[in-house]
Amino acid sequence: MTEFTINAIEGLKYLKEKYKTEFVTSGVAVTTFREFDGSDTNLLTHLLCITALMIEKQRDEIDNIKQGTTDKMLASIKETYIDKIKTMEIKKNVPH
Repeated sequence: MTEFTINAIEGLKYLKEKYKTEFVTSGVAVTTFREFDGSDTNLLTHLLCITALMIEKQRDEIDNIKQGTTDKMLASIKETYIDKIKTMEIKKNVPH
């Protein structure tokens, strides 16, 4: 199993526990990822991986609505991840 897959599995477990459900939609994954404001970089990475995986699995469906939308979504999620990691690093290095 790849590190990405392991992280995605952990992300799915987290979402199922958080929302107390066995079924998680890509919309729930995206929203939870985007709204995440904690300091746990591992959890953020888990959420990134499950969100990216769920969007990728729906590529045909999404791109049938408008070609290129999936790539834009994945690029946006990647950018959000980078921004959140940078913010976490800044907060970690600021004296309290």
